[in-house]
Amino acid sequence: MDIKEYNGTALAYMGDAVMSMLVRKKLLAQGYQQSRVLQKKSEAWVSAKHRQLF
Repeated sequence: MDIKEYNGTALAYMGDAVMSMLVRKKLLAQGYQQSRVLQKKSEAWVSAKHRQLF
């Protein structure tokens, strides 16, 4: 399927997945390893509420 055929919602969904992966990679690189901590920190970074602060 050509990317031009995707609607905005589908593209946003894919963008969220990419953002989530990058955030998780960064948290692991910073040394976080406990799943509880990783989940809490990654949620804070990828939530729409947090992104509006930038």
